[in-house]
Amino acid sequence: MPSQMRKRCVQRTPIFVNQFSVKHIISTLLILILVELSLPGFSQIYKGQWLIGGNAEFNSYKYYSSKISDLTLSANGGYFFINRLTGGLRAGFDLNHSSGNGKASNTFIQFLPFVRYYLISPEQKINFFVDGGYGYSWGKYKVNDPFFQTETWHSKVIDVKGGPVLFLNSHTSLELTFGYNHSLPNGLEDTLAANSFRMGIGFQIHLGKQKE
Repeated sequence: MPSQMRKRCVQRTPIFVNQFSVKHIISTLLILILVELSLPGFSQIYKGQWLIGGNAEFNSYKYYSSKISDLTLSANGGYFFINRLTGGLRAGFDLNHSSGNGKASNTFIQFLPFVRYYLISPEQKINFFVDGGYGYSWGKYKVNDPFFQTETWHSKVIDVKGGPVLFLNSHTSLELTFGYNHSLPNGLEDTLAANSFRMGIGFQIHLGKQKE
């Protein structure tokens, strides 16, 4: 009986140690995050400064009888005309794949002038923003059918997004985005437009002389 108890103790001890280690790591990370957020913050979102960065967005939606999976990678550059308000140009590469009755793959390049506004004062480490852009995309539409030729599409694009921002320091920030995208190929009716909701993550660099 004692030998069986010793075996059970030997078997359970590593499990207890692993659980304790995981809990200890998670607790330590949470403490570090809370300490970081409690420190004084400062973000470069003043008039005369620059914003350079990019993000990745993904979404999946239905378009008539097809299911669309979409990945968008974009880069942006902007200038702060007034405190917390920046405007500039966003360039993106869009790759999507549709499955269903008509399997197809599309690639698009898009350019959108945009404006972005940060909702909270620059002294905060955590901020929120709203962002809107309007522009055009150019791309190819290819159906997996030997009798269907590849077509070139030109579309009008409206892109609206927003979300929380975490400033790692005065020059860099991470952001989580939630947005809506409306794309209408030229020559088609509004009822044939593609509308989708997207979620993404981004990284921004803030340039310019630091305000005192």
